[in-house]
Amino acid sequence: MPTFLTTRDDCPSTDNYVQTSLTVFQLSILTLILGLTAEVALSGIISTICFILKKGINQSWRLASLITFFNVWCIAYMCCFFANSFLVEETCNSGTFATNLASHFFYNAFDAFLLYKAFATSGGNETVFYACVLLIAHRIAWSGADLFHVVASWDGDNRTCQSVTNAVTGIGYNAADIAIDLFSTIVSIGSNWKLMGTSYGKMVEVIACDNILRSVVVLSITSYGIYSTFGWRNGIVDTTRPQTATSTSLQ
Repeated sequence: MPTFLTTRDDCPSTDNYVQTSLTVFQLSILTLILGLTAEVALSGIISTICFILKKGINQSWRLASLITFFNVWCIAYMCCFFANSFLVEETCNSGTFATNLASHFFYNAFDAFLLYKAFATSGGNETVFYACVLLIAHRIAWSGADLFHVVASWDGDNRTCQSVTNAVTGIGYNAADIAIDLFSTIVSIGSNWKLMGTSYGKMVEVIACDNILRSVVVLSITSYGIYSTFGWRNGIVDTTRPQTATSTSLQ
């Protein structure tokens, strides 16, 4: 018997139908966002490859590798996140784990990029380097803890797979993201502040605006992530609400 795909708007309760946890409108918006994100990530990968082919492998290979690694996991995470809406009971556990694993690779790669940029703008300061190592190790530790504590729950009535988020690890890795972003912003602006009033003053203003704007966005997203870790249902905190996902890509 063939299997059909339906959305939450209209799904018969029969075994030959795979139901998503989204409505038609939500699925359309999600598809659009993921498509645009994948396009930007692919552009980033292609641009990096073209840069390496043109300039050759030099001191920039670390940054190029980091950007490529980030964009590859960005695409992987988007694919897993989209597929997560179509999981069935047999694939609920493995699909949830794969999505969570991809998300942590994605966010850790982005954090590593921020820290690398902060270290570079500091002129290779040794104190900044050790701080960067400590911060990324702290973030990775929370990722490992979260992978072991987040479990999947199959909702037989609605035929959907839900991710049961751990409140402690959810707060931990989101707080780690905030700490890394604030550290990167402070170091980037502080290292270039001495150039204010010189011919490079305009560049410092651009760097400051770029970092502050990014910090506002990251702070908003991660703060919401901490809140949504607990979930809500009729105004009551519920830790069984699936975790949310956000995406950014580099080029």
